[in-house]
Amino acid sequence: MYLSKTCDTIYVSELNCAFIKWKEECSGDDFKKPLLHAIEILDSNKGSSLIFDMRDAFKVKDDDEAWMFSSFCELAEQAGCADVFLISNEHTMLEAVMENTSAFLSRYFRVHRCENFDDIKLILLSRI
Repeated sequence: MYLSKTCDTIYVSELNCAFIKWKEECSGDDFKKPLLHAIEILDSNKGSSLIFDMRDAFKVKDDDEAWMFSSFCELAEQAGCADVFLISNEHTMLEAVMENTSAFLSRYFRVHRCENFDDIKLILLSRI
């Protein structure tokens, strides 16, 4: 479990997912540490997925975005992650950011945009 002022990262055993909840804008190590903890979760729980709670999303700084789209995505893929869930509000102010993020992540993973955990549960349980 990684808890900070800007982001929380936990393992949700019921869904076999690393859950990342952004709470406020951050950059540098404050941005990378929760994501690296998610990699540890993925490594420890084979076949797990990633959930990004983007309801309080922010425009990520260019350096951090470049790191996420190169190093982080490759690490997550190597850890066996195949699905990424993006939780967002129906009408987000950052729709262009969400579309860009979804498009890039889809190079590595199956990306699912959802409004809540119930949507995620339905997708994951439909595979059993």
